Amino acid sequence: MELVNNSVQTGRRRYVDNCVIIYLDIIIDQVNIIQLGQLGFSIESFTDQNEYINFITDLKDTKIICVITDQLIDQNIHFLNYSPLVTSIYIISANEQQHDSWSEKSEKIKCVSNTLLPIIETLTKDLQMIDRNSTPITVLTSVSSVEQTNTLNAMYMYCELLKETFLEMNHGELAKRTLVDYSKIQYTDNEVALRVIDDLTEII
Repeated sequence: MELVNNSVQTGRRRYVDNCVIIYLDIIIDQVNIIQLGQLGFSIESFTDQNEYINFITDLKDTKIICVITDQLIDQNIHFLNYSPLVTSIYIISANEQQHDSWSEKSEKIKCVSNTLLPIIETLTKDLQMIDRNSTPITVLTSVSSVEQTNTLNAMYMYCELLKETFLEMNHGELAKRTLVDYSKIQYTDNEVALRVIDDLTEII
């Protein structure tokens, strides 16, 4: 089966959010792509299981969320279950009698539904949890930890000074255009993010 991949890539891609949604289906449903795109994360869509396995294998330091149809789950559940980058699986299944059995196949399966809406609702909550879990927290356990924290506080202060300096700099039109172009490349497959970038372009 020939690969259908809706993303635009040049070499190995780095995902801005360190999170990507993979949509695997026999025939790509563009309505599903648009609805998933409203979540604000990068989406990669495939119809060929070998190609998507190679894609996942090439990724590093990226959380993967898989949305897959029931026709493809049996031959892919083993790989998805044991892939360390795959954090959660969402199954679109028209066969309601199979829903409970799907959920028992893997702890990574978070939602099984015959429509995309319940999946998006569950996925939204899970994405918020992933975002919260990626927030760094400092835990003090000893005097040496306090010293390390003081060092981190100094680094934070320097970062804040640099940020203020950059914000106060007068950037020319070329710098603004470069930033806009770079942002559009990073979010090339996300229509929602591209609209936000266009809106910001008009303001700046």
